[in-house]
Amino acid sequence: MTFKVLTDYLPAGELIPSNPLRFTNSEGQQFDCYSLKEEEEDLSSVISESGMHALERFKQTCTMFSVGWWSYEWCYQKEVSQFHIEPRKVRETRRNPIWSLGIYEHNEILTDADGVISEVVEYFSGGQICHENDMQRSSEVHLTCCEKNMQETRRPIDIPADQIASLDRVVEPDLCYYEIHLCTPLLCPDVMFAELPHRVRNITLVEFMQKFKSTCLKRQEQWWSYDACFGPPKSMSQELVSRKKQKKSQKEKSELQEFTSGARQYRMTTVVSQSGKAVKHMQYIEAEFSLGVPPLEMYDNETALQEAVVQPRSHPIKRTTHALPSLQIEFTGGKACDIEDVTRGSTMEITCGSRDAIQDIIEDKTCHYVFKITSRAICAVPGFAPPQEMVSDLYCDPVDDEVGTVRETEDND
Repeated sequence: MTFKVLTDYLPAGELIPSNPLRFTNSEGQQFDCYSLKEEEEDLSSVISESGMHALERFKQTCTMFSVGWWSYEWCYQKEVSQFHIEPRKVRETRRNPIWSLGIYEHNEILTDADGVISEVVEYFSGGQICHENDMQRSSEVHLTCCEKNMQETRRPIDIPADQIASLDRVVEPDLCYYEIHLCTPLLCPDVMFAELPHRVRNITLVEFMQKFKSTCLKRQEQWWSYDACFGPPKSMSQELVSRKKQKKSQKEKSELQEFTSGARQYRMTTVVSQSGKAVKHMQYIEAEFSLGVPPLEMYDNETALQEAVVQPRSHPIKRTTHALPSLQIEFTGGKACDIEDVTRGSTMEITCGSRDAIQDIIEDKTCHYVFKITSRAICAVPGFAPPQEMVSDLYCDPVDDEVGTVRETEDND
């Protein structure tokens, strides 16, 4: 922690009721120093702020969905309409008939136990008269988190307009009363907090693995290529069925085969063929070695994951650490080693980083590899993000009533 020491005045405010820190300047002058109490930030207000900030992206948004014969248009905090698209001339259509399902009235924001927005419900009333009951049509629109079509964590402003919301279902629980259920990435925590990185909601290691299980990382190292995929391993029966479906001749065995779980080392080769004037380039896997698959308990066992966390070692002399904690997951059961009587395996060493990537691969022993991986998501697990330097003001009073000077000192404890 760095202290900024101010010795020319004492501010009005509440001082921490503890013994002062005593400093001596270069001239031998002593000062008793205090720091002011800092009010803790209200987490619920932070979460509310980030959620409402994400909802700002909905403003001026109108989205259309088609469900069979009918289509619907929802305009955020404005109106909902139902209509049939009637084709006319080429590249020309007409909405006929068109019914208003209500004008925006109010909304309801629902939150979970942590105060994170889980659902937004908008209520619309005063729509087109329903001839079956002589009442005006009305509707409600439900917005919830939906991560489909999301390739990576993005800021609300970066989400394309056509991906802001997608239709889940439309139901008519009562005559001329409609419930429209939409899902949107804007209400997912990763997006809500994307512009407030220092305020990201903490997650558990199990939650991290649920996010990371769809991740496949690649790295090219001169002669060899490497894949590390974190999807759950298939059972033996699933694997046999998969192999039967994918059984091909050696010439047809290409990189495009599905690989979703485990680590592998392989070498690609390119074959060029020509038929008449057409030139075709085909890539094939010339050699491939499985480096193991992940254990099943890594997906839902918080205790097992906590036991796999390795803390960095401190410097034996300086007593300081610069490395970060890592989650180390052992992939076992790979292809038999040609040199020793063991099966190939690998260790996934995952640390906090700005992007998901394999930073390095080391063969630490025969037929065993260490994948050094960085992940943005694991930074939200307590203890994995690098510590942020804190600067605190110390207000000092000269012991013998002499006025000191402004200086900075560091406390390394």
